[in-house]
Amino acid sequence: MGSSSTDFTADMEESKCAIVTFGPTQSGKSTTLGKLALPSEFAPKTGTGDGESCTEHPQVIRTFLGLALDTPGVNDSRLRFTDEEAGRRVALGMATTKAEEVKFIVFESLANDSLGLRLTAEKLCQSFGGVAAPSTLVLATKADKLDDDEKEPKLERLKEAAAKLGFHGVVLWQNKRLDTEGEQNQLEVLKKALQSVPSTKIAALEDLKDRILAKAQELCEKQIPQTTTKSINVEKQIQDPYEKTQQVEVDGYEIKKETEWRTEYTLDTKATKPQKEEVDVPCGHLWGVLGYREKKVVEVQVPDVKLKSTEKPHLVDKLVPVKKRQDITYTAFRTKVVSETQQHQVTTRLPVSKFMAEARELVMQEIRGSLSSKAI
Repeated sequence: MGSSSTDFTADMEESKCAIVTFGPTQSGKSTTLGKLALPSEFAPKTGTGDGESCTEHPQVIRTFLGLALDTPGVNDSRLRFTDEEAGRRVALGMATTKAEEVKFIVFESLANDSLGLRLTAEKLCQSFGGVAAPSTLVLATKADKLDDDEKEPKLERLKEAAAKLGFHGVVLWQNKRLDTEGEQNQLEVLKKALQSVPSTKIAALEDLKDRILAKAQELCEKQIPQTTTKSINVEKQIQDPYEKTQQVEVDGYEIKKETEWRTEYTLDTKATKPQKEEVDVPCGHLWGVLGYREKKVVEVQVPDVKLKSTEKPHLVDKLVPVKKRQDITYTAFRTKVVSETQQHQVTTRLPVSKFMAEARELVMQEIRGSLSSKAI
């Protein structure tokens, strides 16, 4: 390629705008960037024409168009990554360019029997959001593989589809069977078309993962909470009564045998004492025979009754105060943990993760719907 592209390249670099190639595998992305690369750059590895995908990791290349990013193709034939992962690899590669703005070149091979632009547009929208379409130029590659009578109808259909998909335009391109002048002319056409494409701030691009997460969050917030009755085992403390016996010391009395001395009184009738008494006695001598009696004082022994006292022991019962140990029974309480089943009304809300699959499907439908409204 000629040096006349230097001013255009400088303008692109000064504006910090990068060009991102995007499209199906084997559509000519790496081959085209190899031809556009500055002489000091290493050309990207290209396919062998056997239909197998080649590029696995994004590669930043300084080209006659400015900073460009060679990217893995969508629909990787080796199944090394999904289309979504391919988009994320492209986004990661964009970050390495340190560019602030971006333009997209979507590759569509005219050598294919069917038109794949709509599917590519869907993948582009998945990876970067709808804002990418106005900043996208379609490059119709491998034009050298068709005769003119085949090329023109395909090119017209491609332009029509690109317009309805919101892309900025279509440029015809071929990497073979052109002399130096032909290559220079198609480069000038591409530069001119690319200059007219408005760039998009990288910060405005949407990530599919973020879109799905936002949609899942929206679904999560709109969900109707489910109220169910659940049996829940609940532990609680109760006061459990029980009978408790305890010995206590109490005041009491007990009957005790004690010796008590008592004074007893008795009459002593055995003792005698002399006592003078006047008695009638017969007179002495003849007088007595005659029956005469006389008074005479005589001494006689009479009972000497005396009250006699004696001390005698007696065993008696006495109440004596004592300290006793006594068993008392009373009701005590102890804390007991018991488990019981309670019925609770539980309101549940599903976490955001439960809505990811539905959110992904809705986002994909939105993308397909937006593209379907533009498609033929």
